[in-house]
Amino acid sequence: GATSPSPTPVLGATATATGASAVRITFTSKAGDTRYDVERAEGAAGTFAATGSLAAPTTAGTVTYSDTGLKVATLYRYRILAVSGNAVSTPSAELQVTTLTFGSAAATISTDITANRT
Repeated sequence: GATSPSPTPVLGATATATGASAVRITFTSKAGDTRYDVERAEGAAGTFAATGSLAAPTTAGTVTYSDTGLKVATLYRYRILAVSGNAVSTPSAELQVTTLTFGSAAATISTDITANRT
């Protein structure tokens, strides 16, 4: 039987720590994709495991995935797989991101205030 061609891998994805226990992944979807599977690994040597799946939007555009409940100040690696029908792309390039430490914004502010006091 004929097999569907594999979808094009996701390109240009970014991962941003949005807090001590949350990461936001953003990428551009492509026409023809059915869904996107997100895989996560903890640390530099952790094994990738499925962490979530997103339905592809009906028109190509920006897709955002939020991963929450993560460990504080921890390195995570992500990759995204595009799925079209039964065909799966090769994984995207690995994204590396470290979650923030608790109170990092407050520490920065108090340091600035102290440094600028005359």
